[in-house]
Amino acid sequence: SVTTGVTYALGDLLAQWIEKRKDTETSDSAYDWRRVGVFFTFGTIFAGPVYTIWFDKIDRLPYIIYNMKQEARREHINSIVKYAAQQGVTIPPAVAKTPELHRVTYIGSKILADQFVFSSF
Repeated sequence: SVTTGVTYALGDLLAQWIEKRKDTETSDSAYDWRRVGVFFTFGTIFAGPVYTIWFDKIDRLPYIIYNMKQEARREHINSIVKYAAQQGVTIPPAVAKTPELHRVTYIGSKILADQFVFSSF
């Protein structure tokens, strides 16, 4: 949390420095340390803990989504296998197997969830 607070404060100092370089009228003025303190406090008390919890949970999200999809696929495959058995057709177990979780799907679902929650629309 303290690391997040320091990062927020440094980011605000950088933003103020850029603002001062663009605006020549206020280039002499000092930094707004109260504003830096607000960013540090927000980063330490709120953002740090929220990000910690979020990034811990987001690692589990792809598996939750994957398991939900797999359950639906299993039910669908089982209904097809039962129907085929009623018709006298035997389906080999290898054909009735559900697909594995791919790395692209794993990473993609994490990125999409993160962008959905933390990006502005």
